Amino acid sequence: YPSLKACFTFVLDDSIPSIDQTYAIFKANGIKTCSASIYRNYRSVASLGGQCVIDVVREMVADGGEVLSHNGGALTSETQAENSFSYNKITQRVLQDYGFNPQTIILAGGEGQDTIDFLQAEKWSRMYYKMSDKYGLVEPYKHDRVAFANFNSLNNFKTSVNDAIANNKWVVYYMHGIDKETQVATYLNDALAYIAEKVTSGEAEIKTYSEVYDAYYRLDPHLMGT
Repeated sequence: YPSLKACFTFVLDDSIPSIDQTYAIFKANGIKTCSASIYRNYRSVASLGGQCVIDVVREMVADGGEVLSHNGGALTSETQAENSFSYNKITQRVLQDYGFNPQTIILAGGEGQDTIDFLQAEKWSRMYYKMSDKYGLVEPYKHDRVAFANFNSLNNFKTSVNDAIANNKWVVYYMHGIDKETQVATYLNDALAYIAEKVTSGEAEIKTYSEVYDAYYRLDPHLMGT
């Protein structure tokens, strides 16, 4: 990741009903946020009522965020081509039908990750996506994310942020919702305010996956033609 400053990307996974309450905290701090979407959840009523999950996702995109594919299967050495097509293109096509343009695929947690054939996964991902967290062997198809749930306090989160700034890292932080990660909910607002301070001071920037790709990977000769 050839940047001169730290970069942070934020993702809400699964598009669950509490996305409205969770995203409200990100929005209040001016943090654009990605939705790793399970499109089957889009028509669920958001937790505060009055709108569906899809309405919140559209708000996130309007605020500068983006939609990511979030499928439910791992590509193993036994995976047939038609299954790979389903995992990748079908999910992408449904999200496109909703008006989104997903360029990144996020592996669903706990879905046979130990049996992934990374070479096969990257081959198929390259056909439909520009980036991934785990569907490949090298960047930008292999970039592990960091769960907010890894941090049991605000100070621990700040340590991670400070390390990224000191070493010009790109860090992707993700969570599901404040109703799922209740410990995170106790410090989330302060954590995002700390990020906002670092952006204002010029020490860091916030980018979506596509923005990171366009800024740092698009002209990489190893990726040209993919």
